[in-house]
Amino acid sequence: LTDFVVCTLSSNVCRRIYELMHFKHGDASGMVHSLDVPWQNIYRRSIMYEAIVEDLAMNIRKGDQFHFIRYEKTGNGSIMKIRNDRTEEICLYPIHKLKQIPEFYNYSIFD
Repeated sequence: LTDFVVCTLSSNVCRRIYELMHFKHGDASGMVHSLDVPWQNIYRRSIMYEAIVEDLAMNIRKGDQFHFIRYEKTGNGSIMKIRNDRTEEICLYPIHKLKQIPEFYNYSIFD
């Protein structure tokens, strides 16, 4: 395996390599650079997240919903820049304290 990867994390192959790097190095979040991050912010639908824990210091309640803005690079963990729907505040928040809300589509053409 390698010590650093430059790829597109939207690719299944790249995500698999990233998972293998975690197995070899432990926390490998600082060992990858995604080429598709600047593009995904322009050409994507809004991704929604929900808080799974309460964080009173950041004025976040369990169940608050957030709009994803972008991933932020940190040295020891993964965080996201998000906008709280309840308070309209923009903040940085750890990914492990959020869960993605699945989006369902109605494909009436298949009914």
